[in-house]
Amino acid sequence: FHFGNDLEHGSEHSMDGKFFPIELHMVHYNAKYGDAKNASKYMDGTVALSILFEIGHNGPGEVDTFIQNYVPKVRNPSHEGVQALIDLSGVLPYNREFYTYYGTKTTPPCEFNTRWIILKQHRTITRKSHRLLFLLLNKHGERISRYGNFRPVQDNSCRLIEANF
Repeated sequence: FHFGNDLEHGSEHSMDGKFFPIELHMVHYNAKYGDAKNASKYMDGTVALSILFEIGHNGPGEVDTFIQNYVPKVRNPSHEGVQALIDLSGVLPYNREFYTYYGTKTTPPCEFNTRWIILKQHRTITRKSHRLLFLLLNKHGERISRYGNFRPVQDNSCRLIEANF
């Protein structure tokens, strides 16, 4: 999850100039390369699926359930993490229209070898889930939300952005 320090900024992508408070990245690698590290060396090695989220009042969905059940368990950065199964049909929006382009990963070393798929339809999570993300700590014991964990939008002048609609 990427998020900022307020209810308006946090996404690393924008849709028609609008930013969202939360963006979820699900990064996948091509199994023919054996593992994620090796796959990241190839142009067809990595795909990142992005879903943009707004804060709303609808009932908890699959993402809310995941955040509310597991984020409190990993609040401290020294925690080993948790394993959880999540039903992606409850995460993905009904409308599967998307934009796509080749770009970089959003974490160092930010190699230019990732196919991005940004779903056009955004999703909604509850304020409770958003607040739980705000409580996460970085390795220095500070709240991640103090500065946010997103990077600014990158220049797209050399990228061909396509759509499936």
